[in-house]
Amino acid sequence: MARPIEIDREQAFRSARDLFWRRGYRATSLSDLLDATAMGKGSFYAAFQSKEALFRATLAWYRDRAAAAHRRIRESKRGLSALREVLESTLLEVSSEERRRGCLLVNSVLELEGVEPELHEIATRYLSQLEEQCTSYLDEARTLG
Repeated sequence: MARPIEIDREQAFRSARDLFWRRGYRATSLSDLLDATAMGKGSFYAAFQSKEALFRATLAWYRDRAAAAHRRIRESKRGLSALREVLESTLLEVSSEERRRGCLLVNSVLELEGVEPELHEIATRYLSQLEEQCTSYLDEARTLG
């Protein structure tokens, strides 16, 4: 009987995110992903099926982490103080290298427009969800005066 595949999905997503962030989806090869995740081809396909499936899952993981950060901030802050906390955590508390790379979602939207319509739509939707959250802080600030 075959041994079940044991992978650290969190680490795989971090490694894939960093690679897609640095190189972009189209310039990242399967070989790059195998090296970055330290997985063999068989394990990779068993866990993620394809480069595209891993990219989709990585974008969802990235969006979910950002949404979780918004929820944590919402527990203690409202309005402009919540928005300030989001901006500080995404702009000020990241390394200068990460700042230079920009946002994975924004980069993906720009890269995939007109060349990968389905992936472009996913990245655009996820980015819109995060933008709506930031807009809600401004709406809340107006309500609070």
